[in-house]
Amino acid sequence: MYNQDEQNKNELENNETIENTETTGNVEVNENVEVNENIESTENVEANENTEANDVTEPPQFNPMSKPKKSKKGLIAILVVVAVLIASVGIFWKPISNFALKTIKSPEEYYAYVEKKNLENSVEAFYKTLEAYEVEEDYKLGSKYSLKLETGEGLSDVVSLAGIDPQVIDWLKSIELAGKINASQNDNHGNLQGLLNDKELFDLSFMLDSKNKVIYASLPILTGDKYIKFDFNEYTEMMKEAYGEDFDDSMLNDDIFKTYDITEFLPKEEVAEALLLKYFDIFVANLGKAEKKNDKLTIGDATQACTLITYEIDEVDFYNASKAVLEEIKADKEIEKIVKNVAEKMDSDSEEVYSSFIEVIENAIKELTHDLEEAKEKSEEELAKEAVTYKVWISSKGEPVARAFEVEEDKFFTGTVKDGKNLASEISIVSEGKEEVKFEGKAVISSKNLSGEYKLLVEGKEILVLDMENVPLMISEKTGFQGKFTFSIGKDVTALLEEEGAKLDKETKEYIETAKIIINAEKNSISCAVETKGKTVLKMTVSLTEDKFETPSYPDESKTVNALDEEALAEMLAGFDVEALLNELKAAGVPEGLIESILGDTESSDEDFSFEDETSNEESDVSETPTVPSPLAGTYDVTIWVPEKEGVDKLTQEQIKAFMAKNPDIVINATIKKIAEGDAVPKVLYDVESTPDIYCFTQDQLARLIMADAIAAPEKSICDNIVAINTECSVKAAAIEGRIFAYPYSADNGYYMYYDKSIISEEDAKSLEKLIAACETNNRKFRFGLENAWYTASFFFATGCKSEWGMNGAGEFISCDDDFNSKAGLIAMKGMQKLTKSIAYDSNNDIFPDAGVIITGYWNDEAARAHFGENYAVAELPSFTVDGKSYHLGSFSGYKLMGVKPQSDAKKAAVLSLLAQYLTGEECQKERYQNFKYGPSSKALLSEYVAKENPALAALAEQSNYSTPQRMIHGSWWDIAKVLGRDAKEATSDADLQKALDNYEAAIEGLFITLEDQIQAWGVIGGICGTNWNTDFTMTKTSDTTWESNVLELKMGQEFKVRRGASWDINFGETFNGANIVVPEDGNYIVRLTWYGGENGTVELLKQ
Repeated sequence: MYNQDEQNKNELENNETIENTETTGNVEVNENVEVNENIESTENVEANENTEANDVTEPPQFNPMSKPKKSKKGLIAILVVVAVLIASVGIFWKPISNFALKTIKSPEEYYAYVEKKNLENSVEAFYKTLEAYEVEEDYKLGSKYSLKLETGEGLSDVVSLAGIDPQVIDWLKSIELAGKINASQNDNHGNLQGLLNDKELFDLSFMLDSKNKVIYASLPILTGDKYIKFDFNEYTEMMKEAYGEDFDDSMLNDDIFKTYDITEFLPKEEVAEALLLKYFDIFVANLGKAEKKNDKLTIGDATQACTLITYEIDEVDFYNASKAVLEEIKADKEIEKIVKNVAEKMDSDSEEVYSSFIEVIENAIKELTHDLEEAKEKSEEELAKEAVTYKVWISSKGEPVARAFEVEEDKFFTGTVKDGKNLASEISIVSEGKEEVKFEGKAVISSKNLSGEYKLLVEGKEILVLDMENVPLMISEKTGFQGKFTFSIGKDVTALLEEEGAKLDKETKEYIETAKIIINAEKNSISCAVETKGKTVLKMTVSLTEDKFETPSYPDESKTVNALDEEALAEMLAGFDVEALLNELKAAGVPEGLIESILGDTESSDEDFSFEDETSNEESDVSETPTVPSPLAGTYDVTIWVPEKEGVDKLTQEQIKAFMAKNPDIVINATIKKIAEGDAVPKVLYDVESTPDIYCFTQDQLARLIMADAIAAPEKSICDNIVAINTECSVKAAAIEGRIFAYPYSADNGYYMYYDKSIISEEDAKSLEKLIAACETNNRKFRFGLENAWYTASFFFATGCKSEWGMNGAGEFISCDDDFNSKAGLIAMKGMQKLTKSIAYDSNNDIFPDAGVIITGYWNDEAARAHFGENYAVAELPSFTVDGKSYHLGSFSGYKLMGVKPQSDAKKAAVLSLLAQYLTGEECQKERYQNFKYGPSSKALLSEYVAKENPALAALAEQSNYSTPQRMIHGSWWDIAKVLGRDAKEATSDADLQKALDNYEAAIEGLFITLEDQIQAWGVIGGICGTNWNTDFTMTKTSDTTWESNVLELKMGQEFKVRRGASWDINFGETFNGANIVVPEDGNYIVRLTWYGGENGTVELLKQ
């Protein structure tokens, strides 16, 4: 519970200025951070000022006969003091003004001032929110939506626990409703698809012609190629004939085609604010006297200095205040205008509505008058005993941080206090002196996000635990509601259930105690998963993404059936093909017995239900070449993007022919185009609709494809095949949060070690220390790119550190789970220092001269063979030792994946998935290795075939056991992390190493507090104007879509790019994220960027 520290009262009153540096509970956190930073800088200025003042020569005693000599240093010191005072007033204006008002005003006046400011801010925020979401009158909006319920492997366990055979439900994998809505003032149309186990069962199309008041609907399984037409005008006339004028007053006559704008019903912002402030003043003026004192508010282990305002409100005070408010409302002309405006907007009689409103107010006043008279008859002792004690704690900035209501032994408290980066919150209810309910916890502010743990206690028993991760401090239209929320069952729940008489065995207890509800909210989607014992039981995902508006094409009259024409409607519905529906259900995996039960076959019995796969009782070989089931037979036009390497396209064509030979019922008309894996994703994201059916890409781009809904996850049997044939690390690279989305086909991007076996034995190659000693003894170089973050990370991965980046639905980085600055990180720095301090160390690992050891990748295998000759040897990375403990070096790893574009045609989607499975299978991987030396991801090929003839790929496969698949990483991280190797080399103590890690962490934090104008700024960067890719030359916005640099002197052959926010996340070369632009000839140039958003932009060189 909160704590009021009475003993500190005098101390606080005597040190009231301390309060001015306290921070607010949950309001303006960012501003507080800036204030604290300014406090530091101010202190530094004052420290320098004092030093300078001490150096000033003492002026001579005043002599009226001679003028004293002026001291320039003294004058400077005075000016510095004045400047600091002015700056301090600006920085601390809010707490200073609050302190002045708190001191001058009475408790009642100060409380009114605080609450009125709070009301003003709330009104302003409300109307700003309305403005942000206000739709223009000629709006045209397109949106894709989806609601998907998926079952997990934990469902079978839960069903079994309930005594039900899990086969009853095992066939059900997912149910989804999805589609698109297009909305405008006159036209609203879209579709609703129903999918079972990712197979489409129906697709309902609808169109609403608001201008002509007509609705069209089509459900092909019922309506064929026709639309049901519902003409509301015709319906209205028909109803009037049947019911006469009574129909005009019925709810059925409401105009469903009319849209309402909420702002039409609301008063203007200034009017709303004035009314709220007016009625607040009336209410508070009738509450009587308040008390004010300094107080410390403590929640958990967080404490904040506050001003405490206390009101004792008895029945008389409350009834007087309420009655005064209602009497003013009754006479208020602005209120009358608002009520009548709402009535008019709703097409109601404004006078009649307002008369009813006044009648309600008058009845309330009568009841309050009666209650007031009864209250006045009570003694002062009775009134005092039943009085409500209302408390509000106010921060040094004049903002409420907590409130409490107390009546005798009953209390309600809610509040949040800020102590440093900690935000502690509590909501509690006490009844008859006993704490009934308490919700409390603490969050930590990091990178503009909140993360923390909260607990719900009932009568002191832990019922629920909430873990909150990466929730933005400020929720805006841009960020949306985001974050991860995990609700876990409290440790006391099972004991409470048993106290209530429930009989729980050990297994049931375990299921209850491990139960969790996990909510993941992103800008455009929210998912809710139920887990127990670490397995997902159910998961529901709702998504809504903006899409291009499509103008409707209304059907010809010949294609419509009037909904009011019963005969025509019955004739159309008579064509309903029940057999087709049954086949669709069967294809979706619904057991026949269950289908018959749904259709009402009363003769079916338990024996009719079959959940077994009737096609075969033998286990299938997951590595077998897929054969297309006959229901998928047909001809399909397929577009495919393959890597640029010469001959890959021709080999892919031959592999497709082989697939068709194994599946003679299928014909693939393939159009194959060569696109570099690194360029594929930007092109896909630029225009998802035009994406090829199958494309190849690098695994670090997978998250962006998923967020753009540009990749379709394979179904379970194909996922099983992917897991069965590929290495564990390549499967992880193809998955996000455990779900496989892509098909691995190559695993040759990573690094390992080449060494000279004439000076290093196979055993010594396992030890970093022995490798260093061998190189030093033989005057050879140990080449390791430790001024490149890709390689530097290896030491941190060795000690268990991680750097994982979170993105929102818009592709923006919103969080970083990084623990390089830790005890494990310090061990990594010490290990790295062993090498960087050696005379053998060289950070250039792109050249081989004098190398005894070089850490590089498969792309340098030929160069390594040429350099080492008969002494060529290759191995996984070594281990290093710190404080007696050994750590195996980790690494980043990269994989090539194949993706399949989502399809509206379920049959084509299934065929594409099977084709992708074949093209990434062992047979095709082997052909790519034989023809182009692509390192396979297949376990069998690596162990039984490749390892025997290619030791480099064998070493890479061994190192993959210690590797981390590279995901999406903030572009600036590479610059931040690359200096750690240099820092380790220059450090002379553990304190220096720790300082380097502190600087690293501060730089990561800084990425999330960069000012908005810096984030939006464009600049030119490259090997230009005496810089080496380390300086951004500012560009100026010249129109809505163009930015230009100042005149730059550029030399022929120099290279550059244009990037935003001094980050590589959004950059343009020859294309988006493409090759560097090369200067064609010497000259003075302006660099111009034309950018339309996203990845749609071009860069020009304008010679001056």
